Amino acid sequence: MLQSDGEELSPRSPLVELLTLLNNQWSRIANTNNLDDYLEWLEETAPLSFDVEMEEESFTQVIETLDVLDGILLAAIVELEELSSEDLSPDELENKIQQVWRRCYAHYVAGQEADLERIFLHRGKILVERIYPNRDGRRRLYRSNLPPRSGVQLLNLFSGLQDHLQAGLEYAEWDSDTRFAFIESTVEMLGSITRFKPQERIGRAEVDWRLILRWWLDPQGALDTPSIEQVSNWHRYIKDNFQYRFNWGLGNFISLAIDEAIGGLFRENTIDDWHATDLPWVVIWMKDIITWGTLDPVAAYILSKDLAVKRSEAELLAKQYYYDADIDMANDLLNPTHIREWTEISFPSTEDDRVIGPPRQISVELLRDFSNAPDQNWRVIPVVKEGNIQWMDPAGFLMAEGAGEEPWNLDWWREWDFVLDHVKGTVSSKRYLT
Repeated sequence: MLQSDGEELSPRSPLVELLTLLNNQWSRIANTNNLDDYLEWLEETAPLSFDVEMEEESFTQVIETLDVLDGILLAAIVELEELSSEDLSPDELENKIQQVWRRCYAHYVAGQEADLERIFLHRGKILVERIYPNRDGRRRLYRSNLPPRSGVQLLNLFSGLQDHLQAGLEYAEWDSDTRFAFIESTVEMLGSITRFKPQERIGRAEVDWRLILRWWLDPQGALDTPSIEQVSNWHRYIKDNFQYRFNWGLGNFISLAIDEAIGGLFRENTIDDWHATDLPWVVIWMKDIITWGTLDPVAAYILSKDLAVKRSEAELLAKQYYYDADIDMANDLLNPTHIREWTEISFPSTEDDRVIGPPRQISVELLRDFSNAPDQNWRVIPVVKEGNIQWMDPAGFLMAEGAGEEPWNLDWWREWDFVLDHVKGTVSSKRYLT
């Protein structure tokens, strides 16, 4: 990014800022700027070995910052290892980490700051040799999508949370009290991880997150309701603690569950992998339940598709779905495919309001060498540039270029998934959850 200092724009890189912050924090504690001492500290320091709650604030900060850097390095290391057909030697790995550094924006921003590259490479090498020497452990931390300290907390919670969620097979047939108790327990379990714990206060006032959650998901069964003055604060609390914190943690758990189910294969996850997790369908709907404020997954889907405006209206329509569904197993009632098919039949699009989307298949020009790629299909994101479409992977690497003949709608990326098939040289489009 570019930031103005009042006179001219200067480039800034988040990674450079992070490395600089870590060095400054350490320097204040160690009372020295000696690079060799700093590298020695990086060799010896394992964030998992510290109980930051027992440490002074300044030391807690430097450990947390180092943990964030480790998360970035682990992501690069795991992807390098998975993309390699053979185990990498220490020298090979160091060389590849150097290539990552020299291709990232931080390298250009750092300019002549060779020390930053040395620090980046040194810590990366130490992570594999001493801090996280187990390759499978590194992959699972990577799949947690969290800095290692929080990732380990989630891994320790995984089995217990998995057992709890597997008890949700009958969710579709439960009453409101049982449904809420299930969601409440899930929030509480994920909240045992510091990063996902609901806040205990709104401003200076103590609050019970359970009461706020019940009001949001089930107003009819709420034990407390906000005053007119409190409503906006409660909505803000819901957004920060449930729609953000909880949904973030749940998404990370799902990532781990799918990784375990597919045996750690390094490929993009799809909804077809869900069956292998042995988790009920309600788990995949839980984010929508929290987002739309209803205990009914079908109602949440109806709201997400603008088929109803009010939650009460959507919940009434959902009852019709359960009545119409010729399905014996309670869990199958929440299969996204069944719900989508019912809405398509119950709410047919007219010629005037039909969904207009991108071409089903688009011919593209490949811009990368895929000869050693482990997968044929890659999820990509369209970026419009000078009238052309550049297809990038989620990490921002340019994969292909080219668009169809139809005018391109800049909002299509919000509701459509795009997959690059490098063998066919095409990008296919598929609407989200179809």
